[in-house]
This record gives sequence, C-alpha cells and structure tokens, in this order.
Amino acid sequence: MMKTENPSQVAVWLFIAATFAFASSSLFGLEGLWRWNLGALGFLLVIVGGARLGVEMRGRRPNAPPKE
Repeated sequence: MMKTENPSQVAVWLFIAATFAFASSSLFGLEGLWRWNLGALGFLLVIVGGARLGVEMRGRRPNAPPKE
C-alpha cells in the first residue's frame, strides 16, 4: 500500500511573504510610493494566501467511502 504524501503548504509561505512585505518598508526605511506599493503587495499576498489556504484545507478533508 502506498503512503499518500501531504501536498506542499504554499499558503504558509504566502503569509510569510506578506509579513515581509509589510515590514520591509520599516526595515529598509522606504518612503513614498515604495511604501504604498509594498503595502498593496502585502494585502494581495494575504488575499491569495487566504484563497490558497481554503484550497489546502478542502484537500485535507477526508473523503466519504463510496456507497455501493
């Protein structure tokens, strides 16, 4: 019997990237348009990460056995 592998967890990495995007303007002292662009990128990554998390959670749900 083959062991099923867990799918890669992309949502976690998207949330980490969003955190870095939000914090990078403070870390690197960026101002003006760079700060707004990184804020927008952070929100976009949060939205995509949330959608991906929903897909990953749906994929982990146990399937009901087929009825004969």
